[in-house]
Amino acid sequence: MQLIRDAGPVYPEVAKAQGTEGWVRLRYDIGRDGRVRNLQVLEFSPPGVFEAAALAAVAQWRYRAPVIDGAPRAVSGVVSTLRFEVGAAERYEGY
Repeated sequence: MQLIRDAGPVYPEVAKAQGTEGWVRLRYDIGRDGRVRNLQVLEFSPPGVFEAAALAAVAQWRYRAPVIDGAPRAVSGVVSTLRFEVGAAERYEGY
């Protein structure tokens, strides 16, 4: 599976102004059409700051689903971590 379109998360203005940094770990499935499905937050730090931004961003991601025997296949249980760091581009891990 290959990420073919990503949307970076929008850093919450209050968090940025206060210099708050953190991360959100998400789990989701990828449909045969490459769309993210069943998106859920697994872990986060600090609480209540970055979860909504991470969910909104990953919901827009698109993948090229793996092709097995000539047909695209869904993928379950993908885990990605989005890191929010002031002064640096947001980073994604695990996709």
